[in-house]
Amino acid sequence: MPQQHGSTFALDNPWEVVALIGLGIFLRLVVPRIRLMGGTAQRTVVEFVDSGLIALLLVFCIVRPFVIQAFYIPSESMLPTLKINDRILVNKFIYRFRDPRAGEIIVFKAPRWADPSRPDFIKRCMAAPGDTIEVRDGVVHLNGRPLDEPHKFEPSFTDWGPRQVPPGQYFFFGDNRNNSNDSRKWQDEGADGDDYPRPGLPRENILGKAMVVFFARSAPWSRDNPWPRLLRSKLRYDDEGSDAPDESDTGQKVLGIHEQARVP
Repeated sequence: MPQQHGSTFALDNPWEVVALIGLGIFLRLVVPRIRLMGGTAQRTVVEFVDSGLIALLLVFCIVRPFVIQAFYIPSESMLPTLKINDRILVNKFIYRFRDPRAGEIIVFKAPRWADPSRPDFIKRCMAAPGDTIEVRDGVVHLNGRPLDEPHKFEPSFTDWGPRQVPPGQYFFFGDNRNNSNDSRKWQDEGADGDDYPRPGLPRENILGKAMVVFFARSAPWSRDNPWPRLLRSKLRYDDEGSDAPDESDTGQKVLGIHEQARVP
């Protein structure tokens, strides 16, 4: 079965936005010159057009690039957490104030060695700089300890690692472990022409944190698959069965994840 990339797609077309802004400017210039319209009607239309232009400029020049952006999920690589055609909102400013944390579902620019044809991926952050990660007998071990992962679709069929995360990089897995193009699969060509593992994603490639599923086109609203729903994480080691301390200052502690609800 081909590996699912887990790429994401924005819900807007930039040319459509340009066309809307162009139409607004055209109406703003033409309406005051239409003599058949009364003064009150002209003012009403002009005010409406001005409000629309301001809203478009705010959303697409400030909110979308720097604050919140909507995406939809086109693949199965994050099952069961995210299904095909789920619509999500991504927080694009949170990582300007802190580092990503293990367990968070993150949208990032696909590195060249992952797939140059796919612009954006969505995966779960599994390890931060300095951590050691290993997949052994279907179980992920972080810093030598097994993780409890109720969010994953099924155990991994193959072992991987152990590998330590280099400074300034992060490792990512898809929740659908056996059908995901993620850190375990990434390779890059070396100076000798051979391919070598390159599992790390540079910090600067990270775009934002997936926060909420606001619409699920694949199924109607139900108790088992509600929307809107927050994508929350509770961190836990499997060998302790108790909550681990939250490293909120550094975000570097790598732990297991429990989710309330079930994003390449």
